[in-house]
Amino acid sequence: MMHGSLPAKLQVLRARQGLTLVEAAEKIGIGRDTLSDLERGNRHPVMPTLAKIAKGYGVPVEDLLKEPEEEQPAPAGVAPQLNRGQFAEHGIEATEGEITVLNQILGAYTELAQTGAESTSVTFAGRADLERVYLLIDYALMRGILAPEDVAVLRDGVRARLGAGTS
Repeated sequence: MMHGSLPAKLQVLRARQGLTLVEAAEKIGIGRDTLSDLERGNRHPVMPTLAKIAKGYGVPVEDLLKEPEEEQPAPAGVAPQLNRGQFAEHGIEATEGEITVLNQILGAYTELAQTGAESTSVTFAGRADLERVYLLIDYALMRGILAPEDVAVLRDGVRARLGAGTS
């Protein structure tokens, strides 16, 4: 069973199957722009489209239509990992160094969320402009590149970091 709004559910389903937006749209049998709009909440699907989505992802239509419940605590798990291709789909070129540092930061916030530590130290293995890396993270959050459950983990990590009074 899935929880959350329809756009969030669609993002989770696609992320769980490891599909790009184009691959998911082809699998479902709808246009890429349509799926993108649905995942961002800019469009509401009609019943035939919902049926295609449910069939394509292998879930009951009812799961897609269930109302969201209260915000759940972030699940424990592995830190999200992003790659250059995910940004390239949005017309953004990211270097390997930026992706390396970005994933290290995501890992640090995930560790904070899961351990409740007051702080964590990160030594960056890659070379990158940190301001640009944080902009890439912001973009990933705003455009749904990160799955909703990953966003929840990162949110909890940021809260832990802010609660510790460190910068």
